[in-house]
Amino acid sequence: MTRLRGTAALAVLAALVAGVPWALVQFGNWPIHGVPTGEQLRDLGDAVVSDTAVFAVLTVAAWAVWSVFLASLLVEVVAVARGVQAPGSPSRVRCSDRRAVSSPPSSSPSPSPTTPDRPPPAPSSRPPPHERHP
Repeated sequence: MTRLRGTAALAVLAALVAGVPWALVQFGNWPIHGVPTGEQLRDLGDAVVSDTAVFAVLTVAAWAVWSVFLASLLVEVVAVARGVQAPGSPSRVRCSDRRAVSSPPSSSPSPSPTTPDRPPPAPSSRPPPHERHP
């Protein structure tokens, strides 16, 4: 099961790394064709925004998001290759089933997964909901 999940994750990652640029080149509309002239810049405020212009802006935004994703992926790959934690990564991530996934052991002590990060709430003077009377 783990091998199947790993293969599926690798396929999704390959689709994101290679498929998104392919789709942007095939279907996107790159709005910049040469250096704009002073007259074009002056008339920019009076220009009507068409569907094509909106699609062009979304294409540029998608390229920007994809490049940030690729940069963060490269940082993570380099960190894994070196056997260290990527800068800015959390040292412990909480999973949905309440298990703690920890990074490799370090020389500094870390709190155990069963230790709460904050003190328990103060007891309430109100009775529990099932003991209340309307």
